[in-house]
Amino acid sequence: MGSFSENLTNRKVIRFLWPLILSTVVTQSYTVINAAVMGRYLDPYALAVIEACAACLSMESYFF
Repeated sequence: MGSFSENLTNRKVIRFLWPLILSTVVTQSYTVINAAVMGRYLDPYALAVIEACAACLSMESYFF
């Protein structure tokens, strides 16, 4: 049984990390679009709450 880093190539690393990269891009895009839409229709306090909760959403996507 070999170690994890044995015969490790850049292609294998990118393939392994692709789901994490994709989920990060989707989460960040969602946060920006959500802030733009809510900022247009709600008051600044509501936008502040949304942005404060964005950090929690990001942490959820990193751990799960």
